[in-house]
Amino acid sequence: MSRAARASSLLALLGAPLAWTAHLLASYAVVGLACASVWRAAGASLAIVTAACAAASLGAGWLAYRLWRTPGPGTASLLGGVGVSGAALFTVAIVAEGMAPVFLPLCPPGVARADAWRAEALLPVAGAALYWAGARRLRRRAPRSPVAAWRVAAFVGGAAAVALATLAPVTAWAERSVAGHMVQHLVLAVVAAPALALGRPLLVLAAAGAPLRGLTRGPGLALGFLLARPLLAWLLHAAVLWLWHAPALYRAALERPALHLLEHATLLAAALVFWGVVAEPRSRARLGPGGAALFLFTAALQAGGLGAALALAEAPWYPPLDLDDQRVAGALMWIPGGVAYLAATLVVVGLALTRPGAAPR
Repeated sequence: MSRAARASSLLALLGAPLAWTAHLLASYAVVGLACASVWRAAGASLAIVTAACAAASLGAGWLAYRLWRTPGPGTASLLGGVGVSGAALFTVAIVAEGMAPVFLPLCPPGVARADAWRAEALLPVAGAALYWAGARRLRRRAPRSPVAAWRVAAFVGGAAAVALATLAPVTAWAERSVAGHMVQHLVLAVVAAPALALGRPLLVLAAAGAPLRGLTRGPGLALGFLLARPLLAWLLHAAVLWLWHAPALYRAALERPALHLLEHATLLAAALVFWGVVAEPRSRARLGPGGAALFLFTAALQAGGLGAALALAEAPWYPPLDLDDQRVAGALMWIPGGVAYLAATLVVVGLALTRPGAAPR
């Protein structure tokens, strides 16, 4: 298969989930940076972004149909069906999620626009700058860099997602709403973490300079240990997710800013290890296509189990926070969160079918 054909195939499979991810990031940019006085303009902007992302999702489905339309059953027909059905699902999700904020003022009252950037929101910006320097140094050293341009773009996008998730208005919303807190967690765990993992961050940051090379040696050894043991990475991700949603720790994190920051750091780190197992070519090859798909699918089940427990609870887990708000949070973890893991499963299967025996740089 030619490079252009492979790119078209991956676009058809990934276009719809990428459109949904772009919409999610744009939504949080609007929530974080636009406050009540300009909310109407922000809502209109979000409606335009929603329409563009939905159109991109439908375009990906049409591309899948054109690429893999065959008269009978087979791999091509299966990929075409996955692309079309995925585009339909994500288009509905984009429209459903994008229209509500147009009519509901989600920007937390009393939060000034000048407070939009907090210190922790600037950390991923600094990380992205160091990563960029490391990537440039690697490219100067070798014509065939171990980090392709698309990996650099993925890391920068992941860093932007972390920054948006930790904006002051978003954090204020998360502190008064279980649903807001859940969305913050989802952005960190299923949007930012996989994008950062695709960038192979320790490899690149170690190339940025001697001090960073020393700082990344310990985390690099720990990450290498976990990547070679997918079961441990899976258990770490699941344990951290469930632990921070236990009522006592959840309330403690809301009451203590330092503990809240630790919550975000551990959620992101555990998710980074988890996604690193399927993002790193060697560890994914060690698992094999079937093992990688099972790795992701079972993660969708455990995350969906947490979401279902929150959504179907008869009493609030986090009083005095509202039970209905908790149920919305559970539904967010159950459906959009589960869809993210399942979309990654489809990507792994699609890569195995379209690029047998090959690993992307």
